[in-house]
This record gives sequence, structure tokens and C-alpha cells, in this order.
Amino acid sequence: TGDVRVLKMQQVYDVGTAINPTMVEGQIEGGAMQGLGLGLLETVYPYYPNPDHRGSGYGSYFVPSMDELPEFECIILENPSADGPFGAKAIGEMANNAQPPAIATAIYDAVGVWVTEMPITPEKVLRALQTLAGSNHAVAQQIFAESDAEDVVEAAAELEAAEAAILGDVARRKLLVEVLSDVIGSFDHACM
Repeated sequence: TGDVRVLKMQQVYDVGTAINPTMVEGQIEGGAMQGLGLGLLETVYPYYPNPDHRGSGYGSYFVPSMDELPEFECIILENPSADGPFGAKAIGEMANNAQPPAIATAIYDAVGVWVTEMPITPEKVLRALQTLAGSNHAVAQQIFAESDAEDVVEAAAELEAAEAAILGDVARRKLLVEVLSDVIGSFDHACM
């Protein structure tokens, strides 16, 4: 179907000193939902911040709802800053930056295709899968055209083995989706 659902997000941020840990966690979770929307629902590129293409009302602007809310785990790292008040660092916009690329990477790890334009819609995932399937078919046709009967039998066996390996690889990649969703936020942490 091309449908993508994020089941769990593990957010890890270095916030300096968490002066109010509950508010910091709320900021992280709110940013995560905004990042989820940017990655899967909201069509803002290439128009942002121009509001002309956002639809005529709130009902035509897709944002994540409580139904799409994944399981959250927030890990707050406290590494006090010498420059911030009481050792605090910013937690604002960085909380929504990591989700779109992490979702794209999880899709690649699950099914072997890159979707590089946000939002990642089911149509874009299916188009990428069809492109991958088409390129595999073209390779098979080329092998057939350039081979004699014995080579075709050998190539068919190789393709069958490759298909089995790909299916096994897809299963392995699906297992990695949840693991990769656990590292959301690490991109921002690594950049600090």
C-alpha cells in the first residue's frame, strides 16, 4: 500500500541543564509530532515559508492527529552549558529536525528504496518501489537478450536466488525500522 506508520520514537537531546524537565519533555514530544507531520503529511516544500500553497483553511492542512501518535521515549541528556542561563541550552526547533530524514532512512532499510521528497506519501513509496522493480526487470531482459539458452537457465537460477535474498533482506530491513526509529534525535545531538 505504500503506507508508512511510525510506531515508536526515541528522542535523545542534550539540553544542558533541564531547568523544568517536564516542559523540556513536552517540547521534545511536540517537536517530534511536528517532525512527523513534516515527514509524512505536510506539503510545504518548495513554498515554505510562503503561505500561498497551504490550502484555504485548517481542514485542508494535514497535520498528525492523536491517531498517528507513536509511542514516545524521551531521553534528556544534561551537559550544562557555560554560556546558557543556569547551564541550559536551547531545545526549540531542533526537536523537529531529525524525524523526516530518519523516516526516509527507515523506509530505505525496510524496503530498499529512497524517498527523498517530503512528505513521504504512500504514492511516493509505491512509485519508488515500482521504479526499483522496473530496473530489476530491465536487468533481467538485458541478461536474456545477451545470452544463449544455457546462460538463460543459469541467469534464471541466479535471479531466483537474488529474489530470495532480496525478500530475506526486506524482512531484515523491516526489523530495522523500529530500531532506526529509536535513534530519532541522535542527528541533532551529534551536531551539538
